[in-house]
Amino acid sequence: MKPASPTYYLSLQLYVSALTLKGVTKAVTLEETTHAQWGKQDTGRKTVHIRQELTVVEQGVLSALSMGALKVAINLMDQLKMNNALWFWQPKNSKDYAALKELREKRILIKTEEGNIHYVNPLMIRRGSAGSVLAQTTELLKGISRVNKALIHDLNYSSVKFNTFDQLNLPPSGTTTQTDE
Repeated sequence: MKPASPTYYLSLQLYVSALTLKGVTKAVTLEETTHAQWGKQDTGRKTVHIRQELTVVEQGVLSALSMGALKVAINLMDQLKMNNALWFWQPKNSKDYAALKELREKRILIKTEEGNIHYVNPLMIRRGSAGSVLAQTTELLKGISRVNKALIHDLNYSSVKFNTFDQLNLPPSGTTTQTDE
């Protein structure tokens, strides 16, 4: 066996200490996405997990922004909640409004009925998987007449089942309906 580098041993030490100091036991779930459905199922297994609040940004999104919009995007990434596409931000000056306009034009932010609450496009920027953010935010908004700041919090539903056809009262994909003529 070839001797390993000191960096290899350093990496092993960090790995073991991270799991023992910060690791928690967590259920292993299976995330399933099909045509218009999303869901998580418990597998009955558990593993040691280190929770990290990572923000996922689609490649090329940040490099395409002006400096003002980039500052707002960094603020957004810091404040974004887990599995929730809603974000509150109130522009303070004309530069902020210009940055907001740019983020909307690039479809990173989508305007809601409440001026300072924005829907962050999870295909561009998100915390959690794209399917999870879309499904859980949609489930959160179901039955809500108007978005508000109270809706902006971490969403960690482990067993949310989401079916676009059910939400819109449509027949499942591939089925036909009869109409009375």
